[in-house]
Amino acid sequence: MNGNREIYDFYENGAEIGRLERGIGKLEAMRTKELLLRWLPNSCTIYDIGGGIGYYADWLAGMGHTVTMLELAPSAVEYAKKTSNSSLYYPGRRCSKTGCFSRCQRGCSIIIGATLPPAKPRR
Repeated sequence: MNGNREIYDFYENGAEIGRLERGIGKLEAMRTKELLLRWLPNSCTIYDIGGGIGYYADWLAGMGHTVTMLELAPSAVEYAKKTSNSSLYYPGRRCSKTGCFSRCQRGCSIIIGATLPPAKPRR
């Protein structure tokens, strides 16, 4: 994880807390939800990869979907567990490239979250 330390630290230090509830983050959240509602069936299994603090996972579980959230930053997972209003599953292990979705049946949906810190100006 050496090359990704900056990204890991960004999320581990709580950068996502409240981001989707203020400023341009509100627009991002609204648009993401709009797109998800357009394409997701009424009830499905969702793997929220890079789920951060669980903003979308909690929302989707509250709508009746079965949600498993995967996140590398322990503080983000703890925040999601503490603040979630829904029943989510947080695996206690890291997944291999092939082992993560062995139970995923036809018709399941997968959300892949971007895990990038804000862009820095080039010099």
